[in-house]
Amino acid sequence: MEAQYLVDSNVVIEFLSGSLPDVGTQWLEEIVAEQSYCLSVINQIELLGFNGQAEEMAIVENFINQSSVLPLSKAIAQATITIRKNIKLSSQMPSLRQPQVVHQLHLLTRNTSDFQGIEELVLIDVHQM
Repeated sequence: MEAQYLVDSNVVIEFLSGSLPDVGTQWLEEIVAEQSYCLSVINQIELLGFNGQAEEMAIVENFINQSSVLPLSKAIAQATITIRKNIKLSSQMPSLRQPQVVHQLHLLTRNTSDFQGIEELVLIDVHQM
């Protein structure tokens, strides 16, 4: 199945640690089983750049290895530039994190406020299901 969702790093961490609400966990388990999600290379950097316990990091690395990871592209860079010029985005939001706009993916994130004002973006907070 083609990816329909981009899973943000915060959702991956909560999913793998078992801290998502039951409804969100069940929904995300279905998406993972169907392979209808992907990560961005920025998510990969964020997740693997954390200095966690070896067994925790092995779980994260395994999840990433089973995921489709979108690379940075000129289209993603241009979308990010356009959005950043038009909307004041959170300083916490890394540059070049707009594959969800370019690839028309729904973004699963806990930080919906970071992305407010991006009309092209569909946000889903798995804690609010």
